Amino acid sequence: MDWTTALIDATAIHAIYGDSTPQLQAVSMHEVFLKRDGPQLTLRMDLAEYPSPPPRKWAAQGFDTVQIQIDLFGLQSVRLENFSTTIIGDLIITREGGAISTRFDSRQMKLQAVSDFAILAKISAYATE
Repeated sequence: MDWTTALIDATAIHAIYGDSTPQLQAVSMHEVFLKRDGPQLTLRMDLAEYPSPPPRKWAAQGFDTVQIQIDLFGLQSVRLENFSTTIIGDLIITREGGAISTRFDSRQMKLQAVSDFAILAKISAYATE
């Protein structure tokens, strides 16, 4: 299942990747942030796939990594096990009934969350070197 169907609006990711929606496998998790307002869970990660062709602005600046931020609003439950300085794993986002189910699995961290909404809050790129 295409994870973008669980988002409120997938326009930004489709504008950059076209018909080749990036998979959420082997993503590098940078941040897991809980806010009481909402309540909200924010996940910030690097994608393993870079768009081909990339946006001209990204290519001109030599960017080679895409970073996204997904915000989960109306958080109903969350479970987090372990954490580390380097976290590479698979993120699965699905719509189940009226809720969004989010799961992240890696050797370094496991996360499960259920929320009302999932929003692609930010998409950017940077150069790793």
